[in-house]
Amino acid sequence: FFSGTLSPKAFAEMTAMEMASDELKQLRALYTESSVREHQLPQGISGTQTNKIKCRRCDRFDCSVTTIARGALFLPGWVRSTNPDEQMLTYVICNACGEQWYHSRWACL
Repeated sequence: FFSGTLSPKAFAEMTAMEMASDELKQLRALYTESSVREHQLPQGISGTQTNKIKCRRCDRFDCSVTTIARGALFLPGWVRSTNPDEQMLTYVICNACGEQWYHSRWACL
C-alpha cells in the first residue's frame, strides 16, 4: 500500500533494511545481538597463572592458561585441528599485554 508520503525516487533508493517494518527491525536486532554474543571469544576467563609460557607479542613470561571445550566456541578455521578427537583447547592470555591465543598441541622439550 503506497500512501504518497514518500517520493518515488526516495522509495527506489531505499534499502531493504529501511523498508522493513518495526517488528522485523526488532527481530533483526535480536538476531544480530545473539549472533555476536555466540561468536565472541571468551572474556574474563580465570586461568592458572604461569611463568612458563612466553607471550608471542610482548615476550614476557606472565600468562594465564585454561582449557576450553572446542564445541563451546565459534572458532576460526586456523584453530581447527585435523584430529577430531582433540576436543579440548588450551587457551592462553598474557596478563601483561592482553594477547590471547589457542594451543592445540604442545611440544615437549
